[in-house]
Amino acid sequence: MALCGVCGIVCSNASSIKCTACENSFHLHCVKTESEEKIKRNTKDWKCALCKGKSSTLGSVKSNVSTSDPLTKDFLINVMESFKKEVFSEIAVFKNEVTELSTSVQFVSNMLDASNILMEEIKKKLTEVQTENQALKANLTNSFSKFFAHIHYMVILKMILLLN
Repeated sequence: MALCGVCGIVCSNASSIKCTACENSFHLHCVKTESEEKIKRNTKDWKCALCKGKSSTLGSVKSNVSTSDPLTKDFLINVMESFKKEVFSEIAVFKNEVTELSTSVQFVSNMLDASNILMEEIKKKLTEVQTENQALKANLTNSFSKFFAHIHYMVILKMILLLN
């Protein structure tokens, strides 16, 4: 999009006109020298105030600011309104991006909370398995001790029987 040659704010096609000499775009409300209806009728031949004042031998030099238009209260109000609209538009975009970021952060936070809960459940289950494992080891050790004691008893008994 082109910037207005007077105020420097983006021009929309519906509310702007292009100079046929320097090819700068201008808001209709920024070029107060002619009525908007006259400008709309002569869009193919329209020249900005700066290009109208040039002689044809100077060629076409682009200018960003028209110095021939006096600064009027209406002009300044229009510039401020355009600026205000653009700022509010940028704020709305920024607000939308912040909202999307907040939603993403909330999603990640919820996922982290769910992961922490799952981690606590896994820790609890691991503790239970470790306790059960220790009990089984103790039981197995006790069973082996009883088994070997029983075998030892049987061996001694067999030896006594063999000796008699």
